[in-house]
Amino acid sequence: MAFYPENPESSEMFRKIVFLKYGITFRELIWQIDIEKNPAAHRRLMAVQRDYWRLLSGSHFKDFKLKFSMNHFEILTSGFDFGLDKLMPDELADCLDEICPCSQKHSPEYLKKVRTRIRQACERIIEGGF
Repeated sequence: MAFYPENPESSEMFRKIVFLKYGITFRELIWQIDIEKNPAAHRRLMAVQRDYWRLLSGSHFKDFKLKFSMNHFEILTSGFDFGLDKLMPDELADCLDEICPCSQKHSPEYLKKVRTRIRQACERIIEGGF
């Protein structure tokens, strides 16, 4: 099997880190850098690149300062097709209490926030805004 180098920014994991860390899509971050000439956005991109390389060198998501949990992100995005987006926040928290590998009590407010941010990002992508 041949090895082909990959631009880190094109990887799915890199783009997930952007969302988990800042709650925005990779496209939105690049837009802020290129169009708005925002130096803070450039620092955010550099922070994601550092985290990405730390992840490749053996660090774990629990070592990163993230806005959202990777487990919760994966469960919610996978569960949208199965109706998790239609549950009330308390029902969603109870559901994650049962199926989430983090073994913690889940906050309905936190999960509502995560679900809303993911939905909004998906809608912006679908609409072609980002």
